[in-house]
Amino acid sequence: MAAATTAGAGAATPQPPRQYKLAPQSELRVEVLPDAPLRVRLVTGTAEIFGTELPPEGWVPVPPRSKIAIFTWHGATVELDGVSESEYTSDETPMVIYVNTHAILDARRARARTAAAQGGDKEASQGPRVIVVGPTDSGKSTLCKMLLSWAAKLGWKPTYVDLDIGQGSITIPGCISATPIEKPIDIIDGIPLEMPLVYFYGHPNPSSYEGAS
Repeated sequence: MAAATTAGAGAATPQPPRQYKLAPQSELRVEVLPDAPLRVRLVTGTAEIFGTELPPEGWVPVPPRSKIAIFTWHGATVELDGVSESEYTSDETPMVIYVNTHAILDARRARARTAAAQGGDKEASQGPRVIVVGPTDSGKSTLCKMLLSWAAKLGWKPTYVDLDIGQGSITIPGCISATPIEKPIDIIDGIPLEMPLVYFYGHPNPSSYEGAS
């Protein structure tokens, strides 16, 4: 159920700072304008943006054109300062499904590590590999960020492989790339780019390649 909608209607009309009190397992969804600054602050409780926890009492700038969801498991109060295109709270969220997926992956990683330590066969010693598919703008990258951040928070070092040559979340469009994730993904900087492995495919669409057929 959604509530408390506020919108800038696409124009940078000044908005005063405002606070939202979020119930457990609910989220504040915010869409940021392309040319108006916005920042968020955690006042009380705990909350996260796509698997990365908000620091207590510190202001976090939100990049332009972003669509974020500030989620809390146990309840929180968050404050927004700046102009947004839209913002509203909702208790209809897939986060429980996502965290259950994370728990399954974590258990499989633990089994693989145990098998490797005991000298098990190669297949049993391999961690899980997951492919996330879906239509454009369906939340694939968002889900990947959450699963990667939760895994890194527990000490795992998953490798993120970006096969979406049309958008490119690691590097420019037209490339297939991969990078290790050693810590929760930064809310501002996004996926780390220190050690990416990049293959230049040369086209933003697989069907554009002459040899694809």
